[in-house]
Amino acid sequence: MLYTLGILGTRLGFAVVVLSLTVLSSWAQNTAVDLPDQSDSNPYSETRSLPKKDPKRPIVRQSLEAIRDIKGTPKKFKEYFQEKVAQAREEPWRETADEILINPAEVRWRRYLRALAGAPEWLDIGLAHRMRYESLTDNFRVGGDPDINGLVTRTRLRIGVDWKMLRFMTEAQNSSSINESSGGTDTINTSLFSEDRLLQAFVAVRLDNVLSTGLRTDLHLGRMTLDFGNRRLIARNEFRNTTNSFEGVHWNLVEEEMWRIRAFFVRPVSDTFGVIQVSHDITFGGVQYEDRRADWLKTDLYYFGINDTSTNNRAFGTYGMRLFRDPAIGQMSYESETAFQVGTAGGKDLFAYFQHAELGYMFPLPWYPYLRFQYDYASGTSNPSGSSSHTFDTLFGARNFEYTPTSVFGPFFRSNISSPGVRLSTKPLDQMNLTLKYRAWYLAQSKDAWVGSGLQDSTGDSGNFLGQDVEVRIDWQWDTVTLWRIGYDHLFAGSYMHNLARVPGNPPGKDVDFFYISTELKF
Repeated sequence: MLYTLGILGTRLGFAVVVLSLTVLSSWAQNTAVDLPDQSDSNPYSETRSLPKKDPKRPIVRQSLEAIRDIKGTPKKFKEYFQEKVAQAREEPWRETADEILINPAEVRWRRYLRALAGAPEWLDIGLAHRMRYESLTDNFRVGGDPDINGLVTRTRLRIGVDWKMLRFMTEAQNSSSINESSGGTDTINTSLFSEDRLLQAFVAVRLDNVLSTGLRTDLHLGRMTLDFGNRRLIARNEFRNTTNSFEGVHWNLVEEEMWRIRAFFVRPVSDTFGVIQVSHDITFGGVQYEDRRADWLKTDLYYFGINDTSTNNRAFGTYGMRLFRDPAIGQMSYESETAFQVGTAGGKDLFAYFQHAELGYMFPLPWYPYLRFQYDYASGTSNPSGSSSHTFDTLFGARNFEYTPTSVFGPFFRSNISSPGVRLSTKPLDQMNLTLKYRAWYLAQSKDAWVGSGLQDSTGDSGNFLGQDVEVRIDWQWDTVTLWRIGYDHLFAGSYMHNLARVPGNPPGKDVDFFYISTELKF
């Protein structure tokens, strides 16, 4: 198997060249194809088998002959490309080694690169590249440049092996950030395979019928990314250019479409720009039970514990419950998530609270409008100089899907916040989603910090009204390879920002604008 992996480098390199030179022109000459569903459901329903390779001819000779053949004439080149594209469309989906760890939509796309490389079915090869232009005007953060704009990129290359009960997974990531002073970009590292750029590298064991019980169990060892629940406390970042990653062990026990138990014990990997390394002074572990037996009452129960001996000096447990019903045409949906944190933080006793509440309805109308009313409350500390803390810690959660775009913007965290809002999602085209959002933002405690901004009024005289924001976002899946996204968020400055603007050195308290446009290619 290792010999085969090495030989496939020849095919893989050639496939990259083929894609980069011909994907756009070739697609223009072909008819439209079905788009893969970006939801959690399996988008690959076709089960036709692929032609088998000739076992009598070594794989090296097959690769060289294929390359020589398609270089012969433009006609053969085009036919080879179209054949491999059709193969990628038709082959049934095989679960990836990390699919059970994260949101399946993150890894489910058709593997054109793997098909062009002529890789065997047990080998997963995927490449994703994203470019995004961002513009932030009238920055709200203390000490930040007033205006920030530039281009950021992110490239991920994944290679996985599925061999009987064993699985191996490696994913490398290379990113760039916006240099605030120049408005340009800083590349983290020019080498995609740098040791410090490994986003995932693990070995896993999968057993589908444990002791003849019909239960499935998985064990993952190594570096991995994780999604739990609705990703509010543990997430593989989607919008942000850096990605949360962990090293340790993850265990899974599941009865398909009924219930699941997950447990993990890991150390976070630093997610800041620069050298990526394991945080040896932080341990993080937990367990979650998921019940999916009733469509109208799906349940998550969890405990996450963190012990951080760094300058943060925190050691507490998060106890939570999530109840929800998925949206469907013509029916009500809901979601409620409640979490408590008990322990110590910053040398103080900690007791904090978080609540998310949501009620929605998907109308049986054109564009399938889905209207949701939302409210979030994350506790703050009423007396920051006292001996106890009540500020909720968002841990490793994501925010873009629910609050605002993050990256150089991202003004709000699940800490010391109170926010009602309404969101309308529509589907003008099968390949397009349009989302409109409005939220009002308040501090839960006026004396505590506005987390992430650098602003705080320990007297409370500046009030607690941070402002209001409106957002519009369009996602367009153009063909099966390219995802376009364009978004705009306007934050109307509230009285809190206006009042603190009088303090020398603070931002001017103006309205804030954030715009972005991105394209992501997946092969």
